[in-house]
Amino acid sequence: IEELELSLDMKKKEIEAVLLSSNEAQEQIKTLNSEISTLSDRESKLAEELKQAKALASETQTSIESLSQEKVVIEERLTADNNVLREKNETLTKENADLSDKIQEAVASDRELHGVI
Repeated sequence: IEELELSLDMKKKEIEAVLLSSNEAQEQIKTLNSEISTLSDRESKLAEELKQAKALASETQTSIESLSQEKVVIEERLTADNNVLREKNETLTKENADLSDKIQEAVASDRELHGVI
């Protein structure tokens, strides 16, 4: 009977050790599940942030393309305006030269008239 009681005590201790080990394993499982849940939440948040970043990148690319097209249009307008101004400048330069010649002729003519009088 003593041997059976001793054996029973040993079995109880083994069972208690197994239960303790099982409880520790369950706590570790709970901890791991909690960590998995946290990581899953972070993954979801990061996925949403990535989606938003991609959308922003797409909007930015569209804006860049639009601005590039606007730049081309503005450059074409500036070139056209510059050409018009260049032509006006040439015309005014010629008109100025003509007026200068006429003034010189008038001054020379005026001198002749004064010399005659």
